[in-house]
Amino acid sequence: MSQQRSKSPYRKNKKSINSLEKQNETDPYADIPTIGTIEINSVENHDNTTSEEIFTTLRVNRKNNGDINLKCKVDTGAQSNVLPIHLFRVLYPELINAEGMPRDGALQRSDVILTAYGGSEITQFGKILIPLTDAVGPAILGIKTCRALELVSLHCALESKSVQGKNVSRDVAQGSSEEEVKPSKSVRFADQAKIINQQQNRSRSYIKPSVPITSCPRIKDKEHLIEMYPECFDGSVGCFEDYTYHITLDPKVKPVVHASRRVPLELVDKLNFELNEMEKNGVIEKVTKPTDWVGLREKPNGRLCLCLDPKDLNEAIMRDHYPTPTLEEITPKLAGARVFSKIDARNGYWNVKLDDKSSYLTTFNTPNGRYRFLRMPFGLRMSQDVFQLKIDETYRNCRGATGIADNITVNGGDESNHNLHDAMERTRMAGIKLNQEKCIIKTSECSLLGMVYTSSGVKPDPEKVIAIQNMETPKDKKELHTFLGMVNYLASFMPNLANHTAPLRELLRDNVDYQWSPSHTRAFDILKCQISTETTLSYYEQSSCATSRRIK
Repeated sequence: MSQQRSKSPYRKNKKSINSLEKQNETDPYADIPTIGTIEINSVENHDNTTSEEIFTTLRVNRKNNGDINLKCKVDTGAQSNVLPIHLFRVLYPELINAEGMPRDGALQRSDVILTAYGGSEITQFGKILIPLTDAVGPAILGIKTCRALELVSLHCALESKSVQGKNVSRDVAQGSSEEEVKPSKSVRFADQAKIINQQQNRSRSYIKPSVPITSCPRIKDKEHLIEMYPECFDGSVGCFEDYTYHITLDPKVKPVVHASRRVPLELVDKLNFELNEMEKNGVIEKVTKPTDWVGLREKPNGRLCLCLDPKDLNEAIMRDHYPTPTLEEITPKLAGARVFSKIDARNGYWNVKLDDKSSYLTTFNTPNGRYRFLRMPFGLRMSQDVFQLKIDETYRNCRGATGIADNITVNGGDESNHNLHDAMERTRMAGIKLNQEKCIIKTSECSLLGMVYTSSGVKPDPEKVIAIQNMETPKDKKELHTFLGMVNYLASFMPNLANHTAPLRELLRDNVDYQWSPSHTRAFDILKCQISTETTLSYYEQSSCATSRRIK
């Protein structure tokens, strides 16, 4: 059995492809196989039913054993032609040894790695320029051969469609309804092939939800992760579909209505854009009926960032008290970790739906009228509690995964990445969408809540160290409070902190005037010097106490 090259895949009105010489390697059809003389007799549905599987019969001309029919499955998603071992035994019994396996020298060695849909690897024995596998089922004709034999043809157009304010193009199969297909321009055959190849490349890496975690291939990098789980990075607003939250109010608190805030003229267009985007994404909705609670606060941050001014509403909300993990709880869990990844939930609180009654409580006023949040907004006193609860439910019992608000860290002791696959599958099933830009995959260290976690321990985030080092002498009690707050956050890395901060804390007493002296300057400089010295705190282990060591 040998594979040779077909010179012209475009020959029309011919039902056979004869053996020809090998073409240039750059020919896109250079790997089209021919088996002696192949004749196409028919293309039919499997068992003459309406099944989506399509088969064709190829006539194989064998020199020594006569002609034989080979029924092949047409698979336009396959990149290679695959011949199972049991069919090879039928085609070429003289090449099979007593154990039923190919004889030595019957096949050429192949370095091609065959993967099934979902990423699991298929064992192959070799090639007669066509990979030979131990899979069961029919022979498979890949897309290139199907096109060369004129079993399939590509008819594509590009459709421009607006998605979340951006124009994107997608390929559309010919024959769709007029509402779906509105070609903006014609596409050359080469462009069609490029589009199809891009789809096939995605499909080879894509991990189906049904694939067991232990069968998933290793994740190479962030781009590979996105190809495996594209639903998590599609730029849409996520949603916990099986959960709707109800805001409980204290009936003793009276409702408050605020007038619309004035918006600077230069921000009006940005405000309108953000409102339209949020409305299209199902985050807010226009309100026409009277409501009891109304408020708004706008602040520019690159794009305009909209959030409620919920001071009055927060006084009435009866909070759900749910704990957020602390650094003391997280750090011991990272002992033994060597590989770190961090995924970031996009539009965190917006993943939580509000019931209708609660939604009207979030009504806010704008120059364009009133709107209400359909999703849980930022700024409500219970938002962090509710979102943390859903994050914990999503990643509970996920080995190596820890979620604090919208930051989910995943660690493992080696490169296996099975922990990350488990976390990603839970992310997909929960409906959470991720920020591609903020995700960090397979690194030797990971920053979280002002700390940097490594294989050897935890150390302060360099950015926080620099911020403290660059602070100027406090001019009043408020600035001193800020400085001491930053220092106390990193207290684990500063021995004898209480002794060094004692002179400064004296200035914060209510009955003491703020008078800065040289002694205060010395204490201030010592603290800045201590935190500027890189220190690593070892992970706590049950067999030993947590210790700190300085790295010079």
